[in-house]
Amino acid sequence: MNRLSVRTAIGRGAFALLAGALLVGGTATGAGATPKPRLALTALAFAEASVDATGGRARATVEWTVTDTQQAATNVSGTVVVQQVDPAGRPVGRGYPVSFAFQRKWDTRATVVSGTAQAATYRYAFPVPRYAAVANTTWAVVGLTAADDKGTELSLGRARLGTFHNSFTATELIDTTGPAVDNAYVVSEQPQYRYLDGKPVAVAYDVVASDYEAGVYAGELTVRGPDGTTVTGGFTLERDGGNLYTCGEGTGNGDTDEVRCRVEVQLPAGAAPGDWTITRARLTDNTGNVAVHRNLALAPVHLTRNAQLKADGLTIGPKLFNNWTSPTELTVSLKPVGALKGVASVTVLTADDCSSNQTVDAPVLQADGTIAVKLWILPIYTRSCTVTGIALRDGAGRSAAYGAAFNGPALNLVATQLPDSTDPVATSAVLSATELRTSQMPQSLGLTVGASSPVGITGTSFTIYDAAGVSQGGGGGGAAPGPDGKFHLGFYGSLPAGTYTVGFTITSSGGRSAMYGYPNGAGLPVPSGPLTFTVIEG
Repeated sequence: MNRLSVRTAIGRGAFALLAGALLVGGTATGAGATPKPRLALTALAFAEASVDATGGRARATVEWTVTDTQQAATNVSGTVVVQQVDPAGRPVGRGYPVSFAFQRKWDTRATVVSGTAQAATYRYAFPVPRYAAVANTTWAVVGLTAADDKGTELSLGRARLGTFHNSFTATELIDTTGPAVDNAYVVSEQPQYRYLDGKPVAVAYDVVASDYEAGVYAGELTVRGPDGTTVTGGFTLERDGGNLYTCGEGTGNGDTDEVRCRVEVQLPAGAAPGDWTITRARLTDNTGNVAVHRNLALAPVHLTRNAQLKADGLTIGPKLFNNWTSPTELTVSLKPVGALKGVASVTVLTADDCSSNQTVDAPVLQADGTIAVKLWILPIYTRSCTVTGIALRDGAGRSAAYGAAFNGPALNLVATQLPDSTDPVATSAVLSATELRTSQMPQSLGLTVGASSPVGITGTSFTIYDAAGVSQGGGGGGAAPGPDGKFHLGFYGSLPAGTYTVGFTITSSGGRSAMYGYPNGAGLPVPSGPLTFTVIEG
């Protein structure tokens, strides 16, 4: 009789006695020798013999007891794996790991019923899947591992676990279809062009798949080259320590109904140049159903040795760009050589936040045979722009790729921001009045400054000083020139009668400053003479 079928009470008792003899770890010791510490599974059973999972909320509660002869141990932890099995006891689909620990942590799934580290009973209410490949299924504990905090370990497989009441039967809805492929594409961080340098080419794909019945379990992509060579890569969804299902680097799915999984494919060192395309996706759900999808018409990876199609005269300009006061443009130029049926597209990849990557479809060929791609440079904070890759594709489907971003030698295409190496210069400064009256206070006083800098002016300020050199206020802040190209600042307030001097500061976009007309000879002299005014009584 199959071990996973219903046993008689007498049979279970006999199995339990046999388990006590078989499942104690360690080896026999000679008379008088100190026994080695041992972990053992002494009890394992599901509370339910059968459940109806068609409503989607069924649970089967399993309890197990682990003993430890290591008296110094204070913690025992491990994992049991619950999985569907076929009539021969072979696992089907996904296994569901259940963590347990005598000293529980936040991510431990089973609870401690009772006991000590030397003999503890654990319990877990297993949520039975609603769907299976057949209506009546068997679920079993197919694996158990345990270890104490002193180094003693235990590992049991499904054959030995079968001596316990380690299974139950379930009525489930039948799922006859495999998962669907919603999308598959080259990972966005990777370029779609690759230069062949005689080494294998690693390509990562993201696969978006769905299965709203049993859920996605595993998948495999087949990629075919222009010479018919095929390579495959696969993924399997695994439960992490929390509540996510992972399936490759950078993935984390809340369930298995809708997933995004990473597939790593190694194209061979001698890969043929041309398009390598996904030709097949084979997906498996949690019940074992398989769906094969062909002719997906997904974007290929273009491999090239820059042999038939080439690019000459790769340049970037201007080498020094001035973006201190406004956005500006750079131009990347290249001359295609050997293009058939024209140039279909040009792609430029950059670093240093100088621009988003640019792809120009059907680029215009200039009179001198070159193609120009414009890069948009944001103002002030973009200090440099480095081109990391240039790729082009002709109308016949052939490609060429240059730069480290495309797996080739690095390009020496760098443009840098015009340095702010000189102080700004004031060319003129005029007050709106040289005489004010106390009876008209508070009153406005204006200052108009003509100033220049190769990188632009972004700050102006002025201060009013009395005859003793004590500040009496002022004005300023961020600066933008008026229609006359000059900077207009203002003061509004009251001043007592007396003679006053005005000093001002101008600041360039790069942060360099120049001071003019301050008391005691501080700073530079004002271009048009000292800025003074008088407040008189009356």
